[in-house]
Order: sequence, then structure tokens, then C-alpha cells
Amino acid sequence: MPAITDILQGEMISSICRGAFAAGCDVAVLTNTTNAHDEFVYNEYTVGEENIFTLIGNARLDGIIYASHYFRKTAVRNKISDIIKSAGIPCVDTGFGSEFETVHVPQKQAMYDITEHVITVHGCKRLCCLTGQKDIPESVERLEGVLDAAHRHGINDVDIVYGDFWKSKAESLGMAILSGEMPKPDAVICASDVMAVSLCDTLIEGGMSVPEDIIITGYDAHIVALSHFPSITTVSGQSRETGRLATEKLLAMIGAAEFGDKKIQLKTEFGASCGCRSLHDDYKQAALQIQTYISNEYRKTEMLEMQTNTSYIAEMAEAQSLDELVSAIDRTAHIITDFRSIDICLCSDWAGNLKKPDIYRNEGYPDTMYLALSKRIDRRCGSGYEFPTEELIPAMNEPHEPQLFMVTPIHHILRAYGYCVI
Repeated sequence: MPAITDILQGEMISSICRGAFAAGCDVAVLTNTTNAHDEFVYNEYTVGEENIFTLIGNARLDGIIYASHYFRKTAVRNKISDIIKSAGIPCVDTGFGSEFETVHVPQKQAMYDITEHVITVHGCKRLCCLTGQKDIPESVERLEGVLDAAHRHGINDVDIVYGDFWKSKAESLGMAILSGEMPKPDAVICASDVMAVSLCDTLIEGGMSVPEDIIITGYDAHIVALSHFPSITTVSGQSRETGRLATEKLLAMIGAAEFGDKKIQLKTEFGASCGCRSLHDDYKQAALQIQTYISNEYRKTEMLEMQTNTSYIAEMAEAQSLDELVSAIDRTAHIITDFRSIDICLCSDWAGNLKKPDIYRNEGYPDTMYLALSKRIDRRCGSGYEFPTEELIPAMNEPHEPQLFMVTPIHHILRAYGYCVI
């Protein structure tokens, strides 16, 4: 999975862990801090970050869940696919059109239900569907759900607007409605929460009231929709069910567990954007106060993080040897919250010679790694020795309860120094 920046990615990982832990399996998430688009100019830093995915070819893994639908860069998706195929590891892909086994969460019925709701409960007759790109299966399926519900209730003329699951097309639609370029619909059924929130904000800023003048719904039950004012009526469960189905299929493929058919658990979360939650003035005032408080706290947290990182970097920069550097990491590891263990693994063919910085690895990982630091929340463990890279970290060979391990790259631009397992 690329950079984990979204609460829905966390929801998917949590769902994977529930299934894997029940079957006695660890979960190691190979991830980084970037997720570049195809149109981004070549950047050596992102290439250094993306190197972490080559570890698939070294580590001894029983199976892989490949969250390809989160990767934006085609070249990275293709490279990961090639590595998985070369490694010969059983794989389940959460994306569409893959050469691996895939899973699919049916979405048509959920969009049918939310559309039927605005028709039968709120009396909407003129509908607009803001879906995703034409060639994406999610866009097609969610649109079909809207159209089926509309036709079922005798509404044969639905305005269809193709967006991109992001903000710009939603803002453009909002401006078209405000200007009268597009006749105002009774309701806009959006195929993502990001589009729904963006459309809602554009219309409100332009003087319209939601839901009094127009009803808006979304899809995903993202925190931006649930915490928005007004809260967005949306569909929840997509990421959770994707993680569950992928885990169950992979566990069955590797013979770790068998599962019967379970009903897909998607449901409508009713918010104020369709009128199902009242908008009292006192509630509005309280919501605005909470919003301001959270915004201020977030800014303070960002500033604290900047100060902490500055101190951390300063202490690292004072190290004159690898031993001093490892000792500094050991002393400052407490700034990472909620960790159980930290393992710093360096490429054994980078000799750690700080006097010869021009000698370095720029791609992949060697067959053996050097365990520079192995730290648990309550103690520092044995380190300072080499181990087979296929083990990922030596601690995985010790008896333990199933755990979630986050694996991230250690590099400087193109210089691949190793990886960190938390």
C-alpha cells in the first residue's frame, strides 16, 4: 500500500488484521510516504521511497494483498506486479482488471438504496448523479444503482456528470448549478464523499441551503463527510468489506482458513445533507465551535510535530559514527507513539563507512541485512549482527501473538540504506 494518508486505508488494514490474526497470521504492511501521479516529474526522492516495494522479492511471505487501487502511478503498479509474479507468492489484488486473483464489493445496491431514499422519503423527482470517470468500474456500478432506482420509480431523465472522485469536477458542477447553466436538481447523488463535500461547500458559499434547496449524498462514510456541516448522508463499509474479502480469499488460497459466504455489509449512514438530521441553530453553533476548536488544535499539533522533528534531526546530525546514530535513535524513539517494537535494518552491502558516502546501493535489497537496532517498548534487544533478509526481522521467528508490522524505507534520495519495521 502506498502512503497511508486516509482513514479509509486504515479501516482496510484493520479489517485485514482482524481476519489474519484470527487465523494466526502476522500482517506486514510495506508502505512509504509518497504516492505520485503519472504526470509528476521524475523525482529521485519518490524513487527512493518506492524502492521499499522491491522487498517483496526478498522477504519470505505466505501471501500478498496488493492494494493496487490506491497506487496512482502506472509504472509503480506494473513494477510491483512484476515483482510479485517473479516471487511466485499467492496474491489477491483489491483493484480491477488485475492478472492476480481479485475481490469485488458489489456497490450497485447501496447506491440504489440511497437513491430510493431521496425519492421516496424526501420526494425528489429531478436527479443528478455525479459519478467518477467513465472507464472505471466503480463509476459504472454506482451510476447503474442510481439509474435503476430512478427508473423503478418512474424517473427516466437523470442528469449524469462524470467526475474524478475528487474536488474540481464537483466545484464545477456547483458553479454550473449556481449560475443557472444547469437546471437545479432536487438531489445530487455523488459517487464519493470528497465530491459530495466539495459540491456542498460550493453551493453553500454561493448562497444555497443544503438540504432545503438541494439534497446531496456521498459514498464511503469518510470522516470528512461525517464531520462536515451539514453532515453528509453516505454509504459506509466499502473499505472494511474490501479488506475482509481480500483476507478471506488469500487465507483460503494458502490453506490457512476457510470461510463461508457472508453478506456484504454496506449501509446508508443518514446525515443532515438529505434532511434526516435536523439543523437546529444551537446544534449549528455547537458544531461550528467544535470545528474551530479542532482546527486550532490541529495547527498546534502540526507546530509541535515540526518542533519535535527539528530536535530529532538535530540530535541525529550530531552523530559521528553509526554507533552514535543508533544510540540517538534509541534515545529518541519515544516520539513515535503507540509502538511495541522498532527494528532498524541496514543493507549489509552498505558498509556503514561514513567516510566513503559515495559507496551506496540505489535499488533493491541484499540477501542479508544488518540489524542495527532492535528495541521493544520496555527494553532494548540484541542487535549488531546480520540476518537473512527473507526473515524481514529476526523477531518474527520468535514465538509471538499475531501482530501488525509497518515496514518503511530508510534512504537518502536514491541511496537505499535499509528499512525500518515498527
